[in-house]
Amino acid sequence: MSRPSLDPKLAFLAGWLLGRRRRKAGISLLFLLGGLLGCLMGGMLIVFGTPVSWGRSRQVAALPRPEPAALPSLAPGTTILLSARLPEEAPTGPYGLALFYTERRVADPSPTGESGGKGASRSSQWRREPAEALPIPVRLEDGTEVTVQVLPNATFLNAHRFEEGAEGGEASQEARRYVGYLPGQSLTLEGTWEGEGRFTARTLYPGSPQDYVSYLSRLPIQTFIGGFICWGMSVVFLAVGLFLWLLGK
Repeated sequence: MSRPSLDPKLAFLAGWLLGRRRRKAGISLLFLLGGLLGCLMGGMLIVFGTPVSWGRSRQVAALPRPEPAALPSLAPGTTILLSARLPEEAPTGPYGLALFYTERRVADPSPTGESGGKGASRSSQWRREPAEALPIPVRLEDGTEVTVQVLPNATFLNAHRFEEGAEGGEASQEARRYVGYLPGQSLTLEGTWEGEGRFTARTLYPGSPQDYVSYLSRLPIQTFIGGFICWGMSVVFLAVGLFLWLLGK
């Protein structure tokens, strides 16, 4: 009985793969590692990020949105969405912002240890500067004034951003950015009603409560698309890395 013969092309490919000289890991390893990491990140966005953002949007959509007249009878500690407006005459800070926080970005030191040289580079990460939770007066739809306590780690969504920092010399080693809202701007505040005209805000959004809910409802599909794009590009990286590995690169 004759043995089945191996296809000559497959035999040549197998012999080439087994007999080729081993080389140090090169650019193919970078593509393979980048592809694996990208697939992991994209998969996490799809599997975990999308359900989390969907649950968050559903949670916010279910929050009560009491009218100003109903606030005095609301139980303290109730989480609500509050529609308010920053007063036109509110004191302002940098760039005319009435409610803001500050972020700082410090550059990484240059390889030569000299600031402002060609080798100097900036870190892309902004760090929020610590701040106290100061009370801010706002006005409701009927003109009632409420004192809002904005938490130091409160989220400012779709806020104005103004960056400053001179280029060149030591000043180029750091930059500062102001994030906040302008006087007269309408806001939706997500937080806790404390009673007696006091409210603690955890998240702020410029617009009506319905705008805020619509904004959150779009996040799940955006997260899914972002994860899918990341995963797809990572598959391409893996394919390129495998091809380069076969070539011995």
